Amino acid sequence: RSHDRASADGEGGGRGGGAICDEGSSDVVMDAKGKRRKRERVSPRCKGGDSDCVMAAKPSGPTRGGKNVSLYDENSIWTEVFLEDQERWVCLHLSSCSVASPQVCERHAPHPFSYVIGIENGRVRDVTPRYASNWCTSTRRMRLSEDWWRETLEPYAVEQQEGVAEDKDILNMLYSLPLPMAVADYKGHPLYALKRHLLKFEAIYPEDSREVGQCRGEAVYERKCVYTLHSRESWLKEARIVMKGQSAFKVVKGRKSNKVSGTPGGGVATLELFGIWQTEVYTPPPVVDGKVPRNEYGNIELFHPSMLPQGACHMRVPGIQRVARKLGVDYAQAMIGWDFHGGGSHPVFDGIVVAEECRTLLTEAAVQDEQVSIEKDLKKREQRVLERWKKLCKGLVIMERVKKTYNLQDS
Repeated sequence: RSHDRASADGEGGGRGGGAICDEGSSDVVMDAKGKRRKRERVSPRCKGGDSDCVMAAKPSGPTRGGKNVSLYDENSIWTEVFLEDQERWVCLHLSSCSVASPQVCERHAPHPFSYVIGIENGRVRDVTPRYASNWCTSTRRMRLSEDWWRETLEPYAVEQQEGVAEDKDILNMLYSLPLPMAVADYKGHPLYALKRHLLKFEAIYPEDSREVGQCRGEAVYERKCVYTLHSRESWLKEARIVMKGQSAFKVVKGRKSNKVSGTPGGGVATLELFGIWQTEVYTPPPVVDGKVPRNEYGNIELFHPSMLPQGACHMRVPGIQRVARKLGVDYAQAMIGWDFHGGGSHPVFDGIVVAEECRTLLTEAAVQDEQVSIEKDLKKREQRVLERWKKLCKGLVIMERVKKTYNLQDS
């Protein structure tokens, strides 16, 4: 569906809207002074693949189900007007003469629909939640990937301040709707949740959160009370650690492992999960006397730039590890993440971490080492060329000797 916006002179701006149609058409709209004017509209999608075709309005009104249907209902077009005193957009359905009634616009639109787009002076806005009564349940499931849709509309996005105000108005409207009656509608619902639908790494916090209603005797909670939990290792990847004295908020089954204590023979281990309220920002230990802090495996986790120890630097120069080893400089390999292949997870290393005072020394040594490496490569190349020429000359001498010995012709 397409939703055209048109500016209006007066207290508020206006925007017209409708569904993406198969044919272009011209329609009659009302300006701010109440005068009728004809506006020719180019359809963004036309039959035959011609995106520039324009067709005049048909003289005879179309019919739907044996009844006359206005041009606006045929193309699912309506207008939105911005009220400056209230700082919000209201819909105006001209064929039914209704104002601020999204349900009327939805009733006159073809079903099912999944997109309502507002266009105003080249700016595009997705206003589907305002008109789709089933937005929180079935309508959202009919749409494409939200990440792709957000990226598509990004070049035409409205101003941030206006967009935030409109999002807040739409959210308040969604909260004013009654709770769903079916249990299945709460699965993936953007506003409400049931405990039965929580995933393995999800939990409701605080545990005594206020119930907003009941569904067949089961408590309904707001979706903002649902948090994603992580293990200690996963929180470290986010540059956070579990605070001392915190007990696991939730315990789930982990993967089978022979390395887990208490599970001989590779039994099922348990995994402790913690919420973000149980963590704090990770503060790495500083460099002392040129010694870089390490973990139990001899490297240093550097999942975020904030995890770099104070007084240390991260060097990614090719061959820097070999140079540091030659000079006897203390260093630790920087582990920046994990790679999952071959049925397991493997650490990913990128560069080394050394004390800040060793940066200049290692940089100069790395440049010299690279120059020496280039000279060695040139010498090896020259040696290979000479060996090939030598081989070629020997072959020619042998060929001439064979010709003289057996009196062979060049042919």
